[in-house]
Amino acid sequence: MIDHPTGIKQWAFRGQPVYTRLGDTKRPSLEGGDISGWHNVYVTKPPAYPKGFGPQDMQSGIVLADAKGRTIYTYQCMDDSVDQLQCDLPTAPQVYRLSVSGRGDQAMSMKNFPYVIAEKGATSASRMWQVMAIDPKTGKKAAADQPDALNVWAYRGRPVYHCARDKNAGDAECDAWGEFYGWRNGYKAFWLRDDYGDNDE
Repeated sequence: MIDHPTGIKQWAFRGQPVYTRLGDTKRPSLEGGDISGWHNVYVTKPPAYPKGFGPQDMQSGIVLADAKGRTIYTYQCMDDSVDQLQCDLPTAPQVYRLSVSGRGDQAMSMKNFPYVIAEKGATSASRMWQVMAIDPKTGKKAAADQPDALNVWAYRGRPVYHCARDKNAGDAECDAWGEFYGWRNGYKAFWLRDDYGDNDE
């Protein structure tokens, strides 16, 4: 708290007064940070990204991207059954993912949605991000000693991908690729800020 010149107490963050914005019409809203001189207040830090990853500005918001500006995608899936089991883990059958991304074929899926490959020796500073070994023939988690395994980045235990349709830094041509705009079974851009929807990760 600080003493406002009018004599009232005002909330502060790191010694600076904080304000709400009357123009915000939805929750959460980050739009006030676009106004010159104003900044959004963040009270928790996001988990550290893998080396080379970072925010990439695009026309409709900010996505997480690799060092070349290529958008990172997550895949999410719930098994279409009474149990509604998760089917986006690399230990689960890959039939749903392959149907959405490669007409049932792993090679075509890898062409359309290539894994984000981790550099040799790469490690993460966050428990949210891991390097995972994937069997390129099946898309499932590889055996520890498998010689042809791909070392890929994973977020919350799930591999992340690029989209072959993205040609320029900041493209997100495959956002909402799949059932129910990608929410039910499909690919979503890794949104850090989405100015036209509610996709923030």
